[in-house]
Amino acid sequence: MLKGRKDRPRNERGLALFFTAIFYFTLAPAVFASESFQFSPPPFSMLNQRGVDAQRDGSIDYIGMKIGNADFKAANFGFNRTAKQWDTGGMGFGFNYMLITASMKDNSFGSASINFFGMGLSPNFNFIFDVFGREEDDFSLPIYFGPHVNYNNIMGSAKVGSSNMSISILYLSYGAQFGVQAGVNLGPLKLVPYVDFSKEMGGTIVTSVSPCVGSGCSTTASLGSMPVAMSPGFDVVIRPIGVSLGAMTQSLKKPNSNSETKTTVFHLRFKKKFRSICGM
Repeated sequence: MLKGRKDRPRNERGLALFFTAIFYFTLAPAVFASESFQFSPPPFSMLNQRGVDAQRDGSIDYIGMKIGNADFKAANFGFNRTAKQWDTGGMGFGFNYMLITASMKDNSFGSASINFFGMGLSPNFNFIFDVFGREEDDFSLPIYFGPHVNYNNIMGSAKVGSSNMSISILYLSYGAQFGVQAGVNLGPLKLVPYVDFSKEMGGTIVTSVSPCVGSGCSTTASLGSMPVAMSPGFDVVIRPIGVSLGAMTQSLKKPNSNSETKTTVFHLRFKKKFRSICGM
């Protein structure tokens, strides 16, 4: 009996090493490389701006993402500034800061689980064109496109029984987004349906494990191009105060795989339009 009790922590540690090795060489690339937390909220709307108008936006977003048996949740804080630069459009620059939590469970090796927490940064830049929008606050149909960058720093632990191992993941990707919005007045409200397309074109992922697994403590891998993700959504703007509520969904299936990434987003946004003599 005493011998069995002494062997139990050793067995649990062996399971932890084995489970973390499986994660290290198989699950980590699948979750954070091929189908990673690559979400970047779509740009704020730029509707019916005059030649000397500029606009500041802020948002608080809830992001829920499910990748296989991994659940991600994030609170996003977004900031953006747009300005009209020519007759039919302008430019916008945005920045998103995310607080991320994630969990993954696997009963193949007993009671095994992985829990993560971390942060993400995502700047983006867009050219915006609106050939239908006028200076009055009426119908508009802006189209935007531009580059973005996603940076995630996530840390966590894998647990099997009473044994633990630490995991750290740095993820950097770059890509582009394109989309179209529509602004339709409904009395004191403005309905803004939109569809956003985004594509990650490449990047790098660095995974570290402690205690070390195999021949090293960390690996660095290059990320290839990922499928185009389509994200339909809408915002309802309360026109007199410039506050909007909205939601967005996204579904991305990896080619030659049954694994699917499903994302749900809820927006709370604030808009302030002001005069800018220099147009910036």
